[in-house]
Amino acid sequence: MNAIRHETKPPIGIESTTPSVMLVDDEADMRWVLKALLEDSGFAVTEAESGKAFREAMLNPPPDVALLDLKLPDASGLDLLQLIRQEWPHTEVIMLTGFGSVESALQAVKLGAHDYQQKPIDFKGLKVSIDRALECRRLRLDAEQHRRESLQGRKLLELLQESASAANDACRVADVAPLLLKRFCDYLGWPVGHLALFEVTAPGHRLRDSFWSHAPTRNYSAFQKVTDDGSINLRNDWAIQAQSDAGAHWSADVTREDGFARAHAAKVCGLKTALSAPIIVDQRLMGFLEFYAGSVAHPDARQRRAAAQLALQLGRVLERETIQSELAKTHQELTATIDRQTRQILELEENQERRTRADQRILNSLKLETQPLLNNLLSAARHLDDNLPSPASENLRADLRTICDKGTQLREIVDALHELASLNEPNAKARLTPAPTAKLCGAATREAVKLADNKQVTLQLDTSAAPELVVTDQPRLIRLLALLLDNAVKFTPPHGKVGLKASWNDARKAVTFVIWDSGVGIRKSDLRQIFEPFVRLDCSEGGDRPGPGLGLAVARQIVGLLDGAIDVESIPGTGSRFTLSLPRSRSES
Repeated sequence: MNAIRHETKPPIGIESTTPSVMLVDDEADMRWVLKALLEDSGFAVTEAESGKAFREAMLNPPPDVALLDLKLPDASGLDLLQLIRQEWPHTEVIMLTGFGSVESALQAVKLGAHDYQQKPIDFKGLKVSIDRALECRRLRLDAEQHRRESLQGRKLLELLQESASAANDACRVADVAPLLLKRFCDYLGWPVGHLALFEVTAPGHRLRDSFWSHAPTRNYSAFQKVTDDGSINLRNDWAIQAQSDAGAHWSADVTREDGFARAHAAKVCGLKTALSAPIIVDQRLMGFLEFYAGSVAHPDARQRRAAAQLALQLGRVLERETIQSELAKTHQELTATIDRQTRQILELEENQERRTRADQRILNSLKLETQPLLNNLLSAARHLDDNLPSPASENLRADLRTICDKGTQLREIVDALHELASLNEPNAKARLTPAPTAKLCGAATREAVKLADNKQVTLQLDTSAAPELVVTDQPRLIRLLALLLDNAVKFTPPHGKVGLKASWNDARKAVTFVIWDSGVGIRKSDLRQIFEPFVRLDCSEGGDRPGPGLGLAVARQIVGLLDGAIDVESIPGTGSRFTLSLPRSRSES
C-alpha cells in the first residue's frame, strides 16, 4: 500500500501560527493607523468600513478577534455583535466607541463582547485587550475540545461495552455483525460499514460472508456490488495488506490509492476516507472490517484503536462459531458412525440369531436322530457283554466296553451341545422363584455323589451361614452347582476332598456359593480359557480322563442367565476355588 496521505488542516481548537484580526470602522484614517500597528505586532488584519462590507466579509473564514465600532453609518455595532455571536461563535469581539457611553459598553459586554476600547485608541491598551481576547478564545476552544473529547470518550466506552456484551452473548457472527456495524458507523458519523469474512481454504481467500451498514442518505449499492460479486481479489486490497498487524489502518482518500481495486466504485458513490482493521483468528486472516466517510476525515488514535478492538471482538465470535461448527460436524460424523455401526451390530446380531436358530435346529435334529441310535447301540453292547459265554475272548470284551465308553461320551457331547445352544437362544430367560437354599445345595450335591464315591472323594456341604431362601431359577441353579461339583470331582485325585459352602456376603450384597477342591489345580495360563467350549485341561496328575470340554462353558452361560458372576482361584498341586455370586438373590424370612 502507498504511504497514507494526511491533510494539513489543523483540527478545531488548535491555533494557527498567525492570529487574525478584523477591523470594522467607518473612519479610514483610524483603520489605516490600527492596521499598520497591528500588522507590525504580528497580526493578520482584514478591514470593513460598513455593516454591508462586514456582511460580505462573513463569507470568508472567521477571524480570531473582531474590532467592532459601536456606531456605523448603515448598522449598529450591537446588531453586528449579535450576528457575530450567531455566525462566528469562536471570534472574540472588542467594541470601539468614540462617545464614552458606559451604558452602551456594558450592554455590549452583556451581549457577548470581550471588552471595549474608547477613542482615541490607546494602542498599548488595545494590544493588551487583544492578547487577553486571544487567550480567552484559546481557553474556550480548549474547553470545548475537552468537552467534545469527553463526550466522544463516553460514547466510545458505551459502544465498546455494548459491543463486548453483544459479542460475548453471540454464537454466530451473523447475530451481532449488523448491530455492531451500525453502532460504529453512528459513532464515527460515517455512512458505510462493512464486514467481510473469507473462506481461507479457497484460492485467493474467496468471500464467504458479507455484512453491510448503509446510511439511507445515498445509494451505495455500486460499491457493495463490486465488493461482493467476487470479481476482485479482496485479499490484495489495501485494507488487509498489513494483515500481520492486528491494528487498524486508514487512508484519507482511497480513490487515489494505488492497488485499491474498488477505487472507481468508491469515487462513484462519493466515498473518500477509509478505516480498516483485519479479523485474525489463530494467526490466520479470516476477514476485515472497513468503514468509509463521504468526505476527507482524520480518524484519531482512539477511533483507530476502537476499530481494532471491534475487529478483535468479532474475531472471538468467529472463533467460537468455528469451534461450534466443527463440534457440530464432529457430532454429526460420530452420530453417522454410531448409526452405521449400530446397523452393522444389529445385522450381525440378526445373522447370529439366524445362525443360532439354524444351529439349534441342527442340534435338535442331531439329538433326535442320534440319541435313539446311541441308546440302542449302548443297550446292545451291554447286552452282549452280559451274555457272552465264559470262554469268550478278552479282546472282544474290551472292545464292547470301549463301545460303551465312547457311546456314553458321545451322548454327553450331544446333550451338552444341545444344552449350550438352548442357553444361547435370544428368548432364553430365567424363571425366578424363591426356594430353600439348603435344599438346592443338597440336590446339586446328590448329583455328584456317584462320581465322588467311585473315586473315593469326600463331599462336604456347608449351608450353616446360608440365607433360608434364595430367589433364583431352581433347575438351572441346581444344574450349575452340579456342573461345578462334577468338574471339581474330576480334577481331584482319589481320597481327596470337594466341598460346597453357601452363605450371604454383605460386601457383595449377594448369595455366594463356593465350590472348592483339593485337586490338581489349574495353571495361571489356563485360567483365562477354562470357560471356553472344547477346552480340555491336562488331568494327568490324578484326575479323570478329560471330558469333551463343554461343562464349564455351559456353567458360564447359566451364570449369565442368572445375572450372576463367577470367580476362580487356583494353586497348582493344592486345589481350586470357584465362587458363584447371585446379586439379585436375597434371603427372605
